[in-house]
Amino acid sequence: VFMLAAAPLVFHETIRRRKLVCAAITIGGMLLVSGVLGSDGNIGDITGVLCALAGAFFYAAIIVQSKTIQGLDPYEQTAVQLGTAAFFLLVYCLFTGQMDFQAMTGTGWGLTLLLGVVHTGLAYGIYFGSLTQVPAQTTAILSYVDPVVAVCISVFVLQEPITELQLAGICLVLGGMISGERK
Repeated sequence: VFMLAAAPLVFHETIRRRKLVCAAITIGGMLLVSGVLGSDGNIGDITGVLCALAGAFFYAAIIVQSKTIQGLDPYEQTAVQLGTAAFFLLVYCLFTGQMDFQAMTGTGWGLTLLLGVVHTGLAYGIYFGSLTQVPAQTTAILSYVDPVVAVCISVFVLQEPITELQLAGICLVLGGMISGERK
């Protein structure tokens, strides 16, 4: 949503009505997938929604930043962005007292490096490399693939239950995304 709003303002792209309708369908699907519609409105749910919105805003800011950076290859962009994120995470952890390096085992350090280098670093490098090839609004629509994959992994790999609303949401996300990208 933030990227769709930013595309005409930052990149002077024109958003067609079809893309807006497909984006609305996709957003509706994400609401169903998230489970927020079935929530009872307690403070934890509201906090979760606010954190998710803040995360989405900063995610859009990363995409805008990566599309405007010139002269760096995708892996250099990734290094700059992940280094910046690591710095702010370190400051946050030091500020809140939630950092205990002594509790980390060799396995923990190895898994942390695997997650940071392979999952995040390599995946971001490939992702940022592809951002220059498509309009910002297409990037925004395609970014919904990640949460759908996360739900599918939780269901098929972790054997977590899925509701009919979440399944319908996945279909809406995929349908809105595919329809929005067709010419």
